[in-house]
Amino acid sequence: MMIQWARDIALRKIASVLMALSFLTCAPTKLVAGDEPFGLEKVVAPESHNTVAEWRKLMANVASAKRELEKCLAEADRCSASQKRFVALIKEAKGRHGRAKIELVNERINGQVRYAPDQAQWGTADKWTLPVTASEDGSVNRGAGDCEDYALAKYVALHQAGVPDESLRMVLVHDKAVREDHAVLAVRDDSKWLILDNRWNKPIEDTELTRFTPLFVVEKTGVKRLAKAFRLNDRMTIAPSPVPASKAGSQQ
Repeated sequence: MMIQWARDIALRKIASVLMALSFLTCAPTKLVAGDEPFGLEKVVAPESHNTVAEWRKLMANVASAKRELEKCLAEADRCSASQKRFVALIKEAKGRHGRAKIELVNERINGQVRYAPDQAQWGTADKWTLPVTASEDGSVNRGAGDCEDYALAKYVALHQAGVPDESLRMVLVHDKAVREDHAVLAVRDDSKWLILDNRWNKPIEDTELTRFTPLFVVEKTGVKRLAKAFRLNDRMTIAPSPVPASKAGSQQ
């Protein structure tokens, strides 16, 4: 017991020293706007989170879905009716620029896919599906999906229509208005992030959607948490006042 007591005192002293050093080298932090949607920054997400598991499953199917699209683009007679509609959308979107391209894809996907919860479709609480697949179980193939399926279909369509990966983000949010978690697509256009939602045909700037609390961002490279950005301000660095000897002695 005495040994443990001595160790606790030593650890407290080390912690006090480290805290003092942190005050000597760092001044108060200042929040700054990040480059991600909603002015936030990306932080590594926990590996155990369900979103990470679903993203991995999805990425395992991306290559085959891409091959299906390429076949369809090259030989229209090899496409199903739903694949032809999706490819036609991509071709039309390629001919538009900026917000006109984004609005076209958002409105068409919202019209081609009806909302259906995963539990009703698949008998599971959470399943992400690509828009078109070889097995014909994609959201555009079936004409049904939930919010993340809409976001994924818009992601694929816009990417194939020429929007680069770095300007596309699938964002998981908490919608405070309906008290539910939700998925949307964020598209960067002329330095602004536009939010595409399956409930609205008009893209809305992220700064206007105060009803959303951003949680995660999903992109080609993985899943990240969204958090407030900050930088350290090196001005006005002040060392802490020394601890009076009487108080220091009373802590031992």
